[in-house]
Amino acid sequence: MNALNLENLAPGTVLGWVTGRVRDGHRETWDAALEKVWPEFLAEMSSNAGYQGAAALWAVETGEVSVVGIWQSMEHRLAYEARSSGKVRAIFNALLEDPPTRVKQVVAKVHWAR
Repeated sequence: MNALNLENLAPGTVLGWVTGRVRDGHRETWDAALEKVWPEFLAEMSSNAGYQGAAALWAVETGEVSVVGIWQSMEHRLAYEARSSGKVRAIFNALLEDPPTRVKQVVAKVHWAR
């Protein structure tokens, strides 16, 4: 399994987030769904230039889930949106309550403790 290397984050890197709730609200449902859709999701994401990685998250306190895509630049992210975002949204829309929140964030500063 490849590790997501967050040390690649640098000013100008773009993170695209989708955040929502699993339809039944259970962590086990989220984990099982990811097992089914993650390979298809990664294949689609990886077919786009500038894609650097992704992570799926579960918020312990709230039960919200997030999927984060990491892109070299806003140009790469916008090209992905034109080419693949419809396919990726369809993968996750079936799992999440409506409407999930979608946000693009640009890294402004980074510090890594050594």
